[in-house]
Amino acid sequence: MVEDSLPEELCIQILSRLPAECLVRFRCVCKTWFNLISSAPFFIDHLTHQSTDMNTNKYLVFNHDNFYSLRVVDESENTSLEINFRAELVVYGSCNGLVCLSHESVEMNSDIYLWNPVIRKIKKLPVPSLVFDVSPDMVDFGDDELVTSVYVCFGYEDDDYKVVMVGVVEGVCSVGIYSLGNNCWSVVDDLENDDDDLDPFRLHDLVSRDSRFVNGAAYFKTSDDADNDNVIVCFDMSRKVIREIGLPDEIHEIDSYTMDVYGESLAVLTVSVYANGLGCLSISLLSDESVPSWEKIFVIDLSWRMNINPRVPVRFINKGKVLIKVGVKLFVCNIETQKLVELKGEGMTHNIRDCLGESLALLGEDNVDVRAMSYQRR
Repeated sequence: MVEDSLPEELCIQILSRLPAECLVRFRCVCKTWFNLISSAPFFIDHLTHQSTDMNTNKYLVFNHDNFYSLRVVDESENTSLEINFRAELVVYGSCNGLVCLSHESVEMNSDIYLWNPVIRKIKKLPVPSLVFDVSPDMVDFGDDELVTSVYVCFGYEDDDYKVVMVGVVEGVCSVGIYSLGNNCWSVVDDLENDDDDLDPFRLHDLVSRDSRFVNGAAYFKTSDDADNDNVIVCFDMSRKVIREIGLPDEIHEIDSYTMDVYGESLAVLTVSVYANGLGCLSISLLSDESVPSWEKIFVIDLSWRMNINPRVPVRFINKGKVLIKVGVKLFVCNIETQKLVELKGEGMTHNIRDCLGESLALLGEDNVDVRAMSYQRR
């Protein structure tokens, strides 16, 4: 018997280092392996090994030409998994092997999906029931003067995937948090404005597709660049407050920086261009203080002459690397050594949305064709 040939502890150590796609097949070897691979502790062990794997070089690539082509490109193996689906669904973030998908314009009752592209599993989330404390004359959703906005943030915390939905009606917020582990939504009560200067209508200028969830807080860019007054709006679930966070001094435009997670902190990455065409990459972390401030941890010289405006960094890659796009070229920058390597390969010159790890999340879900979901619209 296979299960008797190796000690269980050694078997776990070996299996947890294997690719997720292999483990899906290995569940058919025997009942013991099926139960082991399907268990929650093994999922966490496998995710831990994958997140520290030096050979994780997978990227989500998509192009918009009447449809999205979302490809998982593995640089080390020069292979790709391609799944096409129509433009009704777009990516609202990826984290630890899962991708959050929804419609182009998210509404209160929009379908939201979590997709594991490596093992080809998808889960449709239950519809959240957000509650708004608004006056009776604001409940007529047919009123043209009533402004309704919905924003989505996706992340991983406390060994669980979380989806945060923020609904805004005339400056009044309602926030729901979905937990994959519990498969349900919870409404955050008594979320208060912690900043007297926060303009309620700024909450209608958030950007869902560059949001980050870290340490119990959802961070959104703002799209209103009037007077170069871009800020990050933070929904802190643990303290139950909403607040604005000013950006580092060198950031003046929404398109000049990227938010990401570095360790357990929110980071902003920005490329600055000098008059002579040279530039640098700056990485700053948000300090966890009562008065938020930024600590610059790296300034990396980009030692080539840039004849065109650079695009902002895409995001961090495992083991202290940053993916940077300049024009149509992509570079991987090692933060410690500051060595730059051009990233080449099929699909690499397209728009890379995120780096993608491997995960066994959604292993118990049914196989669903992504293309079939694109026709579902409420």
